[in-house]
Amino acid sequence: MTIVKPIKEDDLIQCLSRLHKELIVGTNERCLLIKHRGITILCKHSEIVYFAGDGPYSTIFMVNETITTARTLKSLEPELGVGFIRIHKSYLVNKACIKGFNKDKLILQNEQSLPVSRTGLKKLNFFLE
Repeated sequence: MTIVKPIKEDDLIQCLSRLHKELIVGTNERCLLIKHRGITILCKHSEIVYFAGDGPYSTIFMVNETITTARTLKSLEPELGVGFIRIHKSYLVNKACIKGFNKDKLILQNEQSLPVSRTGLKKLNFFLE
């Protein structure tokens, strides 16, 4: 993200937060910092399968665990980048975990299925092109 003058406080905070995350991780692998029960957890993008939103909360389904956080999908989405796709108002999926899809459901590599909205289907079709 580029910061232009005049600098907005929120943009500066987001930029510094991303820099801090990159310095903490020390690798090229992208991570998401999530606060869960008073602890900040480092979630590697490669270990996240999908997010399920439920109002002001989101549940992160990872390869080995599930974490619930007091953040919306909308607030998480910009931090994830192009490796994730919003397939439904309540679901955000790691593209690397997609096995296949049809007009109303998406199949993950672990054989789990998630609903797909019409807008999500358009995004999936664009993703494949």
